[in-house]
Amino acid sequence: MLESYKVVKENHEEVLYMYLSMKYEFADELNNYNLDEKTTSWLCNERIQFNGNKVVLVVDGIKTKTIYLNKNKYYSDVETKVTLANGEVITIHDLLLSLLFSNIKLTLPFETLKAVVVLYRSNIIKLLNDHSKIPLTTKHFSYTNYNYYKLSYPLIYQSNLMLFERAIMETQDQYLIYNNIPIEAYIHIASNGYTEEASNIPYLARKESFWDLAYPYYLQQKFISLEELKNKLNLPLDKDYNIQIMHVSNGNRIKKIKIGPKIFTDQDLMVLLGLPSSDATILVEKNGFRFITRGIGNGYGLSLVGAKALANLGCNYKQILNYYFKDIVLVIKESKTN
Repeated sequence: MLESYKVVKENHEEVLYMYLSMKYEFADELNNYNLDEKTTSWLCNERIQFNGNKVVLVVDGIKTKTIYLNKNKYYSDVETKVTLANGEVITIHDLLLSLLFSNIKLTLPFETLKAVVVLYRSNIIKLLNDHSKIPLTTKHFSYTNYNYYKLSYPLIYQSNLMLFERAIMETQDQYLIYNNIPIEAYIHIASNGYTEEASNIPYLARKESFWDLAYPYYLQQKFISLEELKNKLNLPLDKDYNIQIMHVSNGNRIKKIKIGPKIFTDQDLMVLLGLPSSDATILVEKNGFRFITRGIGNGYGLSLVGAKALANLGCNYKQILNYYFKDIVLVIKESKTN
């Protein structure tokens, strides 16, 4: 079963690679979620000298699973430093401040803001485990150092700083895990009434979020001329095209659409055409197309509008997170007592 192993240095810590073979009964064990115990057993039986936390299982040359031996590994907001893609080295605390200033543009109840902080921290820790450097832009957030906002928005900087600092402090070092792995910060502004599920991301659930329907910008429309459509999608200008919706999600979002010879995803629609949502009705007009959209964002995870409504109803950040995410666990660092 275990054919060989090696210990390598990655991101300033030891990582153990275990090379396994499907020739044995290992294929069945992959589905039984008992690999954590098996890994510990292999460490003892083989007397492997390993001082790290991360174990990568490689089956017949393919990375199959990552296991973290220390289930209670904690990261400190004020002590743990991260390296960004631009070479900047900052603490998790300062990175959280920067992400809040850069990405949160709505006025949110305090408990909703705390939920966002926990999600951002979870994603930071996941990135720390997976990469040597934190990218400045991900599919969930973009980074600009919070000191930029001190000069750009001097009138609101101080009040926002105090609010963000308090939210970080009251959730200090807390993050979410699913199956012992930190989760990603799936956040959108408003759903179409239901959040989206994803078969490959088990903690994303389809949840009612009817509060979003009352959001002033829930329903929007955008006209795109035929010429503009061809330019934005890089299609030849001298041809006419049919539009065929190929796949719609259970949440009524366009997942794949064929325009002429090309197939586009929901993300393509939102990015290339500047649509606020992929839940769209397409009306064919004389000189182009009118897109009527519902909601803002991809619909995955936490709806800020829905979370705001839950907070106003008296829910705390833990209840909000448990509503929008499935089977998650909040890791909380226990305070030391004398």
